[in-house]
Amino acid sequence: VFYGPKLSSDWKSFFNFRSRLDLSDYLEILENISMDIDDKGNVKNDNLKRIQAIYFELLNQCINWSTSNIVEVEKWATTKSLLNTKRQFTKCPNIKYFLDGNELIFQEQYSFLELNAENKNHPYLMKFLEYFKISILKQNEFELDYTQNEECSDLKDHLKNISTFFILWIESEVDDDFTNNSLHKLKDKIENLKIFQAKELKIKYSCINFVKNVNTHFDDNIIYVTNPWNSNSVLLKLPELLCRYFCLNGHDKKLDFLLRSTINDIVNYFVQEEIRLPQEIIETDKKIETNLNNQKVCSFA
Repeated sequence: VFYGPKLSSDWKSFFNFRSRLDLSDYLEILENISMDIDDKGNVKNDNLKRIQAIYFELLNQCINWSTSNIVEVEKWATTKSLLNTKRQFTKCPNIKYFLDGNELIFQEQYSFLELNAENKNHPYLMKFLEYFKISILKQNEFELDYTQNEECSDLKDHLKNISTFFILWIESEVDDDFTNNSLHKLKDKIENLKIFQAKELKIKYSCINFVKNVNTHFDDNIIYVTNPWNSNSVLLKLPELLCRYFCLNGHDKKLDFLLRSTINDIVNYFVQEEIRLPQEIIETDKKIETNLNNQKVCSFA
C-alpha cells in the first residue's frame, strides 16, 4: 500500500500497483495479519479496522463467488485463522458465532468470531460463516420452558398486513438476485410461520448449567414471544429474528418500524419518503389518491 502524494499513471505502471484486490489477496492479507501480533499473542490495534474492512469486502462478494472461489475459501479456512472476541487468532473450524445474543452467556467455553456491528448485520453473513467454516450456535439449541402458551394470531395478522409494505420498501433500495428471491418467498414464509405467546419464557443449556429468561425464542418456523408481543422488550429482538427467518438480514430496522406502526402511520411515511405504495392501498383510500395527485408524485403510480 502506497502512502504519499498522488502518483502519475507512469509511476503506477512502473511499480505495478493494483487498482483492486482479488479474493486470494484478501485471504493472504488476513493470513499475514494473523502473524502480526504483539508479545502477548494479541492482534495489534492498527490491524483491527483492517480486519473488519476485509470482512466487509468479503461479505459483499461472497454471494457472487463461483464454485472455484468457494473451494478456495473453504480450503483456506481449514488451516488458517480468524480473529476471536479475545483479540486472538483461532483456527476457523474452532471458532463459533452466536446468532441470538451475547456470547458471554457461554461463560468462555468457546472461541467466538469478532465482528463489528455493521458486519453482524450484513445480509450475507450466513454465507460468509458457512464458507469460512464458522460453527453457528442458535437459541433453538437451548431447551425452552414456558408458561401459559397460546397462539399469537394478532402478530401473524399484522405481519400479513405489513408484508407488501416491507417488500416495496426493500425493493426501493436493493436489487439483487438473493434479495429478490427472498422477497418472492416472503408471504409464503409468513403463512408457514407458527407464532405462540407465553407469560414467561426460559431457555436452558444443560452443558453449562445455564438458565435465562428471554422475551423471544426461534426454532425453525416456530417463534415464541412473551405477552404482549408489541412490548419494547419483545421488539428489541423480534425484527432481527424475523429477518433472519425471511433471509432478509440487515433490514430489521425497516421491519421494526412496520411492526410498531399503524397502517396509517406507515402510509404517511411512505408518502413522505416517496416510496411506492401498494396499489390496493391507493385504490381503497380516496384521500391517499387525492394527496398523491396533489403532490404530483409520479413514482407512486
